[in-house]
Amino acid sequence: MDTADYVLKRFSGAQAKELPLVISDAADAVEMLSERGLTAAQQYFHPRNPA
Repeated sequence: MDTADYVLKRFSGAQAKELPLVISDAADAVEMLSERGLTAAQQYFHPRNPA
């Protein structure tokens, strides 16, 4: 599959269900980034999402 097609395809049902949480976490990360800096945001959010 072409990379652009993969990136732009519709979310699966499971992904769509998780989307509100992902958006909320992203907003929280941006807020912490602006208030406390990059290192603090990375240390707080990175361990929460193990690979």
